[in-house]
Amino acid sequence: MNKKNGVSLLELMTVVSLAGFLLLSGMTTFNGMIRLQNIKSSADQVTFSIKKARYYARSQGFITKIDLTTGNNTYTIEADSENITNNNNFDATSGVLEENIFILSNSCSEIYFNSSGIPVDSDNNPLEQNCSIDVGYDSQNFSTIVLEKGSGNVFIQ
Repeated sequence: MNKKNGVSLLELMTVVSLAGFLLLSGMTTFNGMIRLQNIKSSADQVTFSIKKARYYARSQGFITKIDLTTGNNTYTIEADSENITNNNNFDATSGVLEENIFILSNSCSEIYFNSSGIPVDSDNNPLEQNCSIDVGYDSQNFSTIVLEKGSGNVFIQ
C-alpha cells in the first residue's frame, strides 16, 4: 500500500472548526472580563473622588459637594461653590466615567462634606442613612459604592 504524507481536507476542516470554536468561546469570556474591569475601574474612580472631596473639606475647611446625578456618566465636585473637579490643587479625577457606564441609582444625589469631613445633607445636618451609589452598565452589571453616615468611610461592596 502507498502511504501519503499530509492531512486530508476533512482533517484540516475539523481542526480549523475546533480552533474557531475555542477562539469564539474565549472571546466571549474575554469581553465579559473587560466589562467587569470597566465597572470596577469606574467604581474605584468615584470612590477615590468621594474620598478626595472629604479630604479636601477637612484640609481646606470648605464644605465640598459631589453631584452624582442618576443617569449621567459624569459628576461634579464643588468646594465653596466653585467647581474643582479638574482643579490642579484638588488633584482628583476628570468626573467622566468609562464609556457606556452610568450612575444607575443613588440614595443621595448630592453628597456634602462639612469642614470636619463628616457627610451631611444640604442643610448641614448629619446624614440619617448610608448613601448607596450603583455604578455600571445596567441593572445586571454594576458595583455598589457605600458612603457610611457619621464616619464618612467609603467602600465598594
